Amino acid sequence: MIERILFLCLLVSAVEAGAQNISVQYQINTQIGKQNISPYIFGTLNGGYQQAPFRIMGGNRMSNYNWENNASNAGSSYLHQSDDYMAWLMGFTPPQSNQAGKLLRAFQDSALAHQSQSAITLPMAGYVAKDKNGTVSLAETAPSSRWAKVVNQKGSAFSLNPDTNDAFIYVDELLHFLINQYGLSSSANGIKNYILDHSPGLWQSDHPRIHPDTNHCVDFIQKSIALSKTVKAMDAQAKVFGPEAYGFYEYYAFQDAVDWPLHSSNYPYFISMYLDSMKKASTLAGKRLLDVLSVHWYPNSNIGWMPSEDTSLQMVAERLQFPRSFWDSTYVEPSWIGQYFSGSLPILHTLKKQISQYYPGTKLGVTEYDFGADSHISGGIAQVEALMGFIKTGTEYACKSLEVKDYTLSAMQIFNQPEYPLGLTSVHANSLNKWASSIVATVRDSSQSELHLIVTNKDMVASINANFQINSGSSYDTLIVYSFKRKPNQYSKQVYSSFSLNNGSFNHTLSPASVYHFVLKRKAWAVSIEEPIQNEWTLYPNPAHDKILVKCSENVKHPEWQIRDLGGQVVLEGLMHSNQMVQAIDITSLPAGIYLMYFGSKHQMFVKE
Repeated sequence: MIERILFLCLLVSAVEAGAQNISVQYQINTQIGKQNISPYIFGTLNGGYQQAPFRIMGGNRMSNYNWENNASNAGSSYLHQSDDYMAWLMGFTPPQSNQAGKLLRAFQDSALAHQSQSAITLPMAGYVAKDKNGTVSLAETAPSSRWAKVVNQKGSAFSLNPDTNDAFIYVDELLHFLINQYGLSSSANGIKNYILDHSPGLWQSDHPRIHPDTNHCVDFIQKSIALSKTVKAMDAQAKVFGPEAYGFYEYYAFQDAVDWPLHSSNYPYFISMYLDSMKKASTLAGKRLLDVLSVHWYPNSNIGWMPSEDTSLQMVAERLQFPRSFWDSTYVEPSWIGQYFSGSLPILHTLKKQISQYYPGTKLGVTEYDFGADSHISGGIAQVEALMGFIKTGTEYACKSLEVKDYTLSAMQIFNQPEYPLGLTSVHANSLNKWASSIVATVRDSSQSELHLIVTNKDMVASINANFQINSGSSYDTLIVYSFKRKPNQYSKQVYSSFSLNNGSFNHTLSPASVYHFVLKRKAWAVSIEEPIQNEWTLYPNPAHDKILVKCSENVKHPEWQIRDLGGQVVLEGLMHSNQMVQAIDITSLPAGIYLMYFGSKHQMFVKE
């Protein structure tokens, strides 16, 4: 608390008197700390960021969304009203909005059009909206004619035109409908991921018309196991996400579930119990029933809810630091979590530790998060800092909630500039002044011929005299610098074609309230500094069975190639022969699925049949 007060006092005095430049040293070592970066941390909730490689169809209404007629209910957020709101948001009106699965198909079609992987939320709370006839009264609490009961297995023949007059919806029939439309998850167009409902710790408060009962750990876990078994029975390779917990107190005690005291002596967190239970159920079932531990994170400081557009001096100062709760053990946020549960921070490390102990191999997804202020530079910097947290901790999935625009759009795009997209392997990088600045470093490939540094200046008034100390197995003779500052969606670019490290270091000035993307390159690997080479390589056939053929233009000299799976793991790699314009690559060892082939600074997706 004293550190926070001192920081705010210094910030106020700096604003009043003008600030002197500050000096920050950064230590980068490309030889240590290597880990894969998942492309799916640049995700979005409900398609708000069209370029996102991963998107979730989620939110409160998905708990009671009826796929048969696209009805949903607002719950306690608005008069417990059942209506056509979700269809209206997506631009559909009757009769289209009454077509079975119309919203799900529109969502998946959009994802495919943008080469994005999707995740669909499945209902588990018990009932979905039966009609679109407005407010549901207390007397009409489920079971009643206003609701359709959710049943996992139909037990009879599936129909692509489900009966909307009965009192049920069937999850396996829904999955059959989607598989009929797009194929299994292993196919090119198939839906890869399914989420076990939404914010279950808040069902009683958000959706009391369908779940008036108090929270119960064992009951919820049993429902999760049953629904996951249904998904896996219909599509064995589809990934299952859960428990989609809304925030820390759900992680900790399942929102004071009535039976949590019976289990709290055996587990440090409800999340631990959940993971352990899913692992035991998976062992009995002979298959993994949980692929991704999914949680939400919406910061709430002692002065207010952070995802707001509040840009007061104090909120800006806190917003710029709060993402450190994801990864930095030296930071304790000024919130009730920091005050009473500081031992649980940084939260991503804690969640990773629970996974390692209770269900190893489970991936981690922060499937909703937001730090607010999309239209203020502090929001853009906080978004960059959040993405840094996911990279530093090896988080596999993340979705920015609410909007992605202005500065938060700049934040997403600064990581992946078209000419020089970020490498998919992070390496050791440390800022010696984390209050003022954070850093991540990545390399393009094992040659380390391209080093990327993403750096923030969180000081709103002072420039940073930055000194980068680099320990690398490669030398660099070109520096490209991208940055965004106080104008959203406007990037500055500088190219230094006569660049060299001075005893392994270089200096650069970072403007106040700014984000930088430095690309250090070795010219022997640089195709072009100013403009990317178009169509410099292609691969075919696509889909492929036993081999793919790579055809190069004469502009490419001795490039390395890598084939990665959709989780970012390198599964094959090699070197293109300099005297071959076409090279065959044997892929018989790869299981059927979708892969990304990286070649030079670009990638293409292909399907292995």
